Amino acid sequence: MTDEIDIIRKAIMHYDRAVRLRRINEDLYDHLSGSIVWILRYCDKNQITLPNREAMCKLVARAESLFQDIINCPLPAEPQKQN
Repeated sequence: MTDEIDIIRKAIMHYDRAVRLRRINEDLYDHLSGSIVWILRYCDKNQITLPNREAMCKLVARAESLFQDIINCPLPAEPQKQN
């Protein structure tokens, strides 16, 4: 019985960590893409040439693709707490 409880505790711990990592990834995506898009628009507005503009656009596109993968893999429903 104790082994089963330990296994369940470890599983819950791993699940909680996965949820935290997913939220961190979502926040990082928001900040990364928002910052790069802001830089690109700023450069356009102020007629600044970026030598690596295409690489930055590809980075945003890749981040968007990865983010969509995260979104399309929903987290399982959290277990209901019993009173």
